[in-house]
Amino acid sequence: MPKIQTPTLNNLNAPTGPSSINSFQSGFVIDKLRNFVIFELVDLKGSTNIIPQSQPIFPYMILHVNPESLEENYSKIINRQSTRGGFLEQHWGEELTELTCSLSTGAFVTLKSGLSVLNRKASIAYRKYLELVALYHNNGLVYDQRGNVIYDGSINMHFDSNIYNGYFENLTVSETADKAFTFNINFTFKVKSQYRTVGY
Repeated sequence: MPKIQTPTLNNLNAPTGPSSINSFQSGFVIDKLRNFVIFELVDLKGSTNIIPQSQPIFPYMILHVNPESLEENYSKIINRQSTRGGFLEQHWGEELTELTCSLSTGAFVTLKSGLSVLNRKASIAYRKYLELVALYHNNGLVYDQRGNVIYDGSINMHFDSNIYNGYFENLTVSETADKAFTFNINFTFKVKSQYRTVGY
């Protein structure tokens, strides 16, 4: 089985160097970023210091197409036992918040063949799909050359001034006849901590 490639992470072709930081973090760029779902790799060096950011910092990956639906699921941890005197309930706080996301890839279009199934691997949408799958498989972990985990990183998911820090629990991909030339993707993202930022 071929090894899944590492996701391509970029910085929106932002200029490099200390003098360009302020121009890249201008309000115009930040407002544009809030309209997209962005995954950011954090804690790659094993640091426990995660500072909430109103915008992602390098390295990160932007979803090619925004989700059709994004649901936040909250639940309590409650154990119920039946006794002679009635039910005994034990409350253990909150479960991890769960984000359920449904989306589709972009259309598999190439310059030479147009909409295509046979040549879809040459399309930008397919490469963006592979990046998401690779991000799911790595799940914030950093491996050495032997395939052993050396750092336990994590993922920040940015959307609409919200930052969700956590990991992927599952990801399913399907192809249906009513949505030709695209893949349907559903994934669940477990949130370990959540930040809500307003403005910069």
